[in-house]
Amino acid sequence: MPMLSNALRLFSKSLHSQLGLCKISQSKRAAANACIIQMLQCQRRFLCYQAKDQQSPLQYELLNERSLLQVNGLDAKSYLQGLITNDLSCLDKCQRGAVFSMLLNAQGRVLFDTIVYVRSDSDNPEHRVYLIESESSDLADLAKHLRRYRLRKKVEIADVSDKLLLLHSLSSRPGSECLVRDPRLPVGWAHRWLIRRDQSATALDGLQSAKTGTYRMTRYRLGIGEGPVDHPPGRALPLECNAALLNGVSFNKGCYLGQELTARTHHTGVVRKRLAPVLFTDSGADCAALAGATLIDARNGETVGQVRSAHQGRGLALVRLGRIQGGPQQRLLCKLNRGVACEATVFKPDWWPSDVVTAASGDAADSREE
Repeated sequence: MPMLSNALRLFSKSLHSQLGLCKISQSKRAAANACIIQMLQCQRRFLCYQAKDQQSPLQYELLNERSLLQVNGLDAKSYLQGLITNDLSCLDKCQRGAVFSMLLNAQGRVLFDTIVYVRSDSDNPEHRVYLIESESSDLADLAKHLRRYRLRKKVEIADVSDKLLLLHSLSSRPGSECLVRDPRLPVGWAHRWLIRRDQSATALDGLQSAKTGTYRMTRYRLGIGEGPVDHPPGRALPLECNAALLNGVSFNKGCYLGQELTARTHHTGVVRKRLAPVLFTDSGADCAALAGATLIDARNGETVGQVRSAHQGRGLALVRLGRIQGGPQQRLLCKLNRGVACEATVFKPDWWPSDVVTAASGDAADSREE
């Protein structure tokens, strides 16, 4: 760790020089130093996770519930830029292998959550080919949605799920070009692994398969929604689904379908509900049956949220931020049509910024989603 500390000190000194902190007032310097400390802490966590990844054996889980569409052509980038919430320029500027994004309807409601990958065209290396990952059950609707807005653009859309396998990797393999860090969280999450089906036997030979359901339970623990169950099409709002916190929304790239409501909500700061991890107590009830259950305050019977998905004692729920602020001590009940099923505890994920909950002090009014 001494080498890491020295590197961070050099990084801090470089930032002071670049930002000209020696020439500004003491109050501004203090504020700038606070920002630098946060950057250094993030950098330290990243390096630690990177070292841990390289020491861990490569494990994988096949993601059968996710599939891929390929979009290529001369107009592919500009065409997708007008439909997705994120900025594809990040793939070049930030040297990322993938970006998280959502596709919205004209009213600004979520239709699909996606991860967009980029790679060079094998026939023409100067052209980019985009792979769009989405829920398998949504793939046909996603392709239909994309074709609806293609018009006369030079774009080709094809289902490549029969050619490529998508895997969730719990660690990285140095030098592997097909491993892409999941773009939704910067560190401590995982990687996506795209391999050709005809090469899967060779690629996976000797590797360790993770326990089925590991990816799903990891998502629930972290509070990351995925698919139409967690993001009901035509109902969910991207900011309530934490799209911006998960690096899935660009607020300066320009216009895209559904941008107006998303931008207005962001700039007014009025997000009163968010998708958050929930832990259920043992009640003898089938945990999967809790999906769709209403969350009520045990003290006064007030409705505070709704369970979106549940499995093996964990799940995700859309909850008023004021109730999340109460922490584990706050007693909530899951209510189904036949009565109370079990108790529940909603948690604030560690990766949420500290001001997310406190910014929603006026949560007495419901958002328009429910």
